[in-house]
Amino acid sequence: MPAGPTDKAKKILILTMSAGAGHLSAAKAINKELWAQNPSWEITVADHAELIGKLKGQVMTKSYNLMTSYFPGLWKAFYDLADFNFPRPLFNQLRHLFSRVGERRVVNFVLKHEFDYIICTHFASAHIISAMKKANQLTLPLAVVITDFGLNQIWLANKVDHYFVASDYTKQQLIAAGVNIKIIHAFGIPIRQEFAQRAAKLERAAAKKTGPLKLLIVETRTNRKPLFSLLRALLAQQSALQITLVGLKPQHLEPVQKLLHQLGFKAAVHGFINNLEDYLATADLVITKAGGLTTAEAMALQTPMIALRPIPGQEMTNVKALLAAGAGLHAKNEKQAAKLVAQLIKDPAQLARMQAATQTLARPQAASDIAKLIKQTMLS
Repeated sequence: MPAGPTDKAKKILILTMSAGAGHLSAAKAINKELWAQNPSWEITVADHAELIGKLKGQVMTKSYNLMTSYFPGLWKAFYDLADFNFPRPLFNQLRHLFSRVGERRVVNFVLKHEFDYIICTHFASAHIISAMKKANQLTLPLAVVITDFGLNQIWLANKVDHYFVASDYTKQQLIAAGVNIKIIHAFGIPIRQEFAQRAAKLERAAAKKTGPLKLLIVETRTNRKPLFSLLRALLAQQSALQITLVGLKPQHLEPVQKLLHQLGFKAAVHGFINNLEDYLATADLVITKAGGLTTAEAMALQTPMIALRPIPGQEMTNVKALLAAGAGLHAKNEKQAAKLVAQLIKDPAQLARMQAATQTLARPQAASDIAKLIKQTMLS
């Protein structure tokens, strides 16, 4: 069917970054909703790391993964430097250094395709598009999707028309940083449509739970030693537990099963899954890393979190949001995580309060709401 007068085909660009899976996942979620709501639109998802060239892109993504996995202290130093309250001119120069890597290729790509609207799920892209608007190379609307619950000033760019943020907690941080309240939308971090569908059918029992606590462990790390330590610490507590593990590397499946057998404990052990929503919806508690998307997914399905060994920097901002809402706890190591689980088993009322508090941060319809506002903007 041809596009009608209020459904004129638009060209939308979603600029994302494959360094850190959350940026890409958010972009895909928005893309899916935009397609569903506007089938006549031409929507492009482009990876900043690919646009700037293969070598530069690999250096950028591998440097990030290396620092966060093996040198978290170094990553924290970079993160804190980006968030430091420098004098404004110096701050602008420092925060643009990262964005300028391969800038010309991104600029050429954008100018070539003549888009009507650009959405950025990574700050590097946002700064390039911002600079293009400032130089009058572009006059289109620019939206920035912040993929964590806390704010680092590196996300702040000029000429942004809409900021989509995780929660009211994040919104207040942007307001405090001087961003116009009218362009801040606390719609949530965009997550897959399946989470919204599962959330709509969710029925959490308000009454006191009976039986063992259903604990979900999401484990994706390459090093299996921390997971072994966690399992030993959990089972040493002698608490009533029903454990499910997901996300394990293929090479870890058999060793984990062997360890559980040695410890005399049965647990459901899975490798990579593509239906995390089903596991979160049936869990009483999840132990996982505190990535922005993972946190948003857990909150959407009202599953309280124990954030284990969060990466200094953006993951700690997510932990702060969880703690402020009362929807999660922070464990610095595996023994502490096990003690927190035992504490919640002994005090089910605390667990119930945490579950209720998840609704403060839950935004399962984030991607849909973002797509609706973009459509409204394009048709106004």
